[in-house]
Amino acid sequence: DDALALRHALAVHGVADSALLDVPGRRTQAKRRILSDGQVLARFDEGDTGEPSEQVQSDLADALALALAAPDGGVDARAVLAADYGAGTLTARVRERLAALRDEHDLLLVVDAHDVGPWRDVRPTAVTPNWPEAAALLGISPNVPDRAAYVEAHADDLLAASGASLVVVTLDED
Repeated sequence: DDALALRHALAVHGVADSALLDVPGRRTQAKRRILSDGQVLARFDEGDTGEPSEQVQSDLADALALALAAPDGGVDARAVLAADYGAGTLTARVRERLAALRDEHDLLLVVDAHDVGPWRDVRPTAVTPNWPEAAALLGISPNVPDRAAYVEAHADDLLAASGASLVVVTLDED
């Protein structure tokens, strides 16, 4: 079971799992890769997707606040990495709560998402789209001859579209 494997991995590394949320009937997302001599040959993803119930969204927002909490009631985190790969878990309600926590506690927020557009109003510190994700954010075709030059020329557009202070676009071989 992937949820138990996650809890075990956290325990081995001394990371508390008290803020993890168990959702009966929902399978934990897992990405598996088949490698040969260090090269990825295939990847397959498992787990449930789609927006969880209103109650689960509320519970998840509360769990996020708990995960960041310090024993004295403040926040024990300086940074948050939100990995949003479109599974439906990081809903508008969860993003709103994260934005409030970010503003209240001056957290560094890095968003790695297939679609950073929904994060615009959260105003992340940084977003990390790959080239196709950046092109989609700008509403253009990814078939651009010089991607690096395009990113440089349209940096202000990427910042405005993402709401972030910093946009780091990965360009594969470029």
